[in-house]
Amino acid sequence: MARADETLFVKDDHACSPIASPDGSKVVYTRIGTSEEGPQGEVMVVDSRGAPLAKKRLAEGFAVAWTEDSERIVCHCGSIARLVALDGSSDHEAGMLRPGGPPAFLSTLDELVWKQDGRVIRPDGAGLPSPAGHEAGNLLAPSPGGRYLASLYDTADWSPLRVYDFEKKTWRDLGVVQTNLVEGLHWDRMVPPWSPWTQDGSHIAFVTTANDVVLATPDGAERVVVAHPEKRATTPVPSPGGTMVAFVVHEESRPPRSWVAVGMPDVGTVVLTSTVDMTTNALTWLGDDAIVFDRLDEYRTTQLWRVRVPR
Repeated sequence: MARADETLFVKDDHACSPIASPDGSKVVYTRIGTSEEGPQGEVMVVDSRGAPLAKKRLAEGFAVAWTEDSERIVCHCGSIARLVALDGSSDHEAGMLRPGGPPAFLSTLDELVWKQDGRVIRPDGAGLPSPAGHEAGNLLAPSPGGRYLASLYDTADWSPLRVYDFEKKTWRDLGVVQTNLVEGLHWDRMVPPWSPWTQDGSHIAFVTTANDVVLATPDGAERVVVAHPEKRATTPVPSPGGTMVAFVVHEESRPPRSWVAVGMPDVGTVVLTSTVDMTTNALTWLGDDAIVFDRLDEYRTTQLWRVRVPR
């Protein structure tokens, strides 16, 4: 049973992985399906109330992120990455050879990048230097403004979190953190979006091995614990204002259960949604007062919901 302040955001039983545009006016999501070839996705876009902005899909494939101007969407389908505009046109198309993970768009370079052969690769084949003695992770998240690029693995429960500084041309290791990999989230179907940065790019959110939800500077020198939930936390996403971090709490049960909470400095964990026999894969902020999140049940029905954040 949903709480009174939880409402269905989109009337679509195949909707997952919502991503709000930086200006808060739109939400892109992936409409998921399957075929004999495996997972199939359609990129759909709605306004901030959940009303469709296009009569049909924008593109085939999976949505990864918005560009900073809120006008284009980073998408990938198989080994092809591209930027898709709201009219369905695309540019910056690049063929990813043996991709190791979803692509990312670097605004400062005006290029798509992705992990390949242990490095972050650009379309011309050039790559960023690898972390000393290590490979780059297969999940990449550029900071707003483009100065930093975060790197994380999604192949295990834990992963080193590393951040590349384009000005200093160096990697910083922020330590081992919990990933978003959770049993029962149908990861055979798609990789959820990763949105760990504050809107000004000054801080990054993650969950430590001690289950602390943390906001830190990109070099890891300054850290603030905003929450310490009793059960496992994943998917930390900072609010646009950077004062709160939303995350998902998971309970080990059959069927699995999860709920959305928010961490606030000097307050701790505030639970926002009811506990249901479903799991949440991804969430996104609509301004500082609402969160859109997906719910997946054991029958693989996936829906998008909206919940208000108390102030």
